[in-house]
Amino acid sequence: MRRDARRPLRTGLLLGGCGALLAGCASMPDSGNLESVDASQRPDSQSQVRVYALPPREGARPVEIVQGFLEALTSDDPQFTMARKYLTKSASKVWDPEGSTTVLADARTRTRATRATRPTAAAASP
Repeated sequence: MRRDARRPLRTGLLLGGCGALLAGCASMPDSGNLESVDASQRPDSQSQVRVYALPPREGARPVEIVQGFLEALTSDDPQFTMARKYLTKSASKVWDPEGSTTVLADARTRTRATRATRPTAAAASP
């Protein structure tokens, strides 16, 4: 009887330990240096998944425009042609998707937490 009483305790401790271990592995870094990483270039014959963006629909609500733009950013188009269709003509001409990334600390108040820019040739030289 005593042996059966310990079993739930061991199982609980084991599951709790595994959960804590997995939680520690799934954290997002919040500091460190930014490094440019080139996408791996594979021939199309080796690619298993292709992502195609959809254009904005006529009469879309603002939230649908934002969601469509964010989804279009994940497509396989290196020129972001479909994502640019979600922007105004003037914004599309000047938008450089690789120029910078802004992470908002609080989207409700649009407080900027981090701004990372692509290094320029002048900044990279000693």
